[in-house]
Amino acid sequence: MQGTLFSQDFLSTAIKDTPVWTELSDSALDAFIDALRKVYSPFNTGSEINEAVTEDEIIVKTLGLLGWNDLALPQVTASGSRREDVPDLLLFADAAAKLKALAEKKDDRRYRHGIAVVESKRWMRPLDRGEGTNRMDASVPSNQILRYLSAVEVASDRKIRWGILTNGRTWRLYFQGARSRSEDFFELDVAALIGVRGIEAGLFDGAIRH
Repeated sequence: MQGTLFSQDFLSTAIKDTPVWTELSDSALDAFIDALRKVYSPFNTGSEINEAVTEDEIIVKTLGLLGWNDLALPQVTASGSRREDVPDLLLFADAAAKLKALAEKKDDRRYRHGIAVVESKRWMRPLDRGEGTNRMDASVPSNQILRYLSAVEVASDRKIRWGILTNGRTWRLYFQGARSRSEDFFELDVAALIGVRGIEAGLFDGAIRH
């Protein structure tokens, strides 16, 4: 775990008193971990898969396990004047919210019905530096998600303030209202936590049972 969005006291102790934690049974958690490992089982540190495959085979499937099955829209433009403000996914709280979004005539107005955005990168792509050799993806991903959050906050009338940035291995949660958005994120090395081949588990690896 990295980032300072949540305190270590909350992550190690106080989180256990939240309704989501107390309502999650051991059997449900075990089933989730098993399903997550199946999603990641075809991949290892040497896997060469592009952004589209990473998104379809890892990111979307993982989001589905978290409850976002059929509750996302791809590449909704957040600004009529800046065509580069296009996060990969717009997430919704429920099917009714997604239907309302689909009924909107303008792309940017769909954000008024969402709850978060997702920016996907290829498997294990560095999140804090650009790739000068790839003109199609030369920007810095962590800068991208911050720019998208600023755009969607306006487009959604401040209803969306959360963003997820992931390369399949590492998942980051950003909050638009954080004191320092660039540093106050929450990061999980999911691949390490579930034992993907070639990746050593790190801090808090005991949170995932084997």
